[in-house]
Amino acid sequence: MSLAQSEFKNITAAGDAMMECCDNSTFQSTVLQHLHHVIGSESAVYYNIAGKLNDLRFKDGFSIGVPKEAPKQWCEHYRERDPFVNKAIDNIDKGSQSTIVSKNIVVNREYTNTEFYCDFLNPQHVHHVMVIPIVEDARPIALIGLHRPAHSQAFSEKDILKAEFVKPYIKAAIQKISLNTQLDECKSTIDTLISDLPYEGVIVLDTI
Repeated sequence: MSLAQSEFKNITAAGDAMMECCDNSTFQSTVLQHLHHVIGSESAVYYNIAGKLNDLRFKDGFSIGVPKEAPKQWCEHYRERDPFVNKAIDNIDKGSQSTIVSKNIVVNREYTNTEFYCDFLNPQHVHHVMVIPIVEDARPIALIGLHRPAHSQAFSEKDILKAEFVKPYIKAAIQKISLNTQLDECKSTIDTLISDLPYEGVIVLDTI
């Protein structure tokens, strides 16, 4: 399977836009908007992840096209019932290279009868799901969910391939924003220390 030149161009443009982001909220919005253009989705969510595989904490939820309360509801009541996220985490735990999962890969005939689908996804007109975990050092650091309604086409293998090409850009942008945040915090600390000194001099700080 291969992508057309125009599709690669869209992926590169998306990556460039992500790398230009300087803060987390702008970055999350940019990611979801460009994934909508590159892959196609009716709604989407983005979470940052902290903790280890056996104790993951999903935070800083950002969403487009879903009810305002949905990200919080998912974290509090449906996180452990989500077959897509559970499969993605299981793949990461097993060291699988295939960390992106979709409805065609995960669910069975009972999918539309589950509480997760009937009480959470269906009221949001979500039927097809793709989960894209961003992994660093064998641990997920972010999670993106793309959604389509039942009348739309399911996410295809080509859609998954596009997501695979976008993932390195997302990871690089996250690392850049994290580094910039650390540098800003160091600068703020240094500025505070200097402002309290009654004389001029040199301060050597070990940031490791």
